[in-house]
Amino acid sequence: EVATSEIAMKSFDAFGRPVQEFQVKTTFGGYMSVCSLILVTTLFFMELWYFLQKETKDKMVIDQGQDQKYLNMTLDITLPEAPC
Repeated sequence: EVATSEIAMKSFDAFGRPVQEFQVKTTFGGYMSVCSLILVTTLFFMELWYFLQKETKDKMVIDQGQDQKYLNMTLDITLPEAPC
């Protein structure tokens, strides 16, 4: 007698022959179909996770072509709580 799991796996076989008269569903084909589905689903979610991750890159470029040696900066600071 054929085991129940073997019959169930035959129903998952996506690699059967295309013509209905010659279509043969096998247990191995069912296992291949299930493994392929698990692999495709896993790869899909891994790629989706990788795509949704934010990637930050820190980059500093020093401009060597400046003529000035010093950088002029002006700061306007207001201290409201400072005593006179």
